[in-house]
Amino acid sequence: MSFSQKDTSKICFDYTTAQLIAIDLVRGDSAIAELQQVHQKNITLEQIIKNQQQILTLCEDKNINYTTQITTYQNIVIKHEEVISDLESDIKDLTRKNTNLKRGLKWMGGGLIGTISALTLLILIK
Repeated sequence: MSFSQKDTSKICFDYTTAQLIAIDLVRGDSAIAELQQVHQKNITLEQIIKNQQQILTLCEDKNINYTTQITTYQNIVIKHEEVISDLESDIKDLTRKNTNLKRGLKWMGGGLIGTISALTLLILIK
């Protein structure tokens, strides 16, 4: 449906057309406001997603760090056990050598006493 008018300083519509125009203008303004709100929510959601991605990255870095710490601790435990094993072996060797030294000193002491006794006896006999 179309209409025409001669005076363009005022636009005249019938009531139903004016009502439809007003409804359409209100809907358009509402749509623009709603679009702005959706746009703002979209920006907010993008920021939330970015923050969540940063949190996930931090959690992954922590996980890698914890794994590295566990591996390092396990290596420390292995080295500790190796050192303890080596020290126990050294203790056994030193104990064995000490026992042999004590036996040698006993024999040497006995030999020295025997030698001194023999020399004393020889000196007394002469």
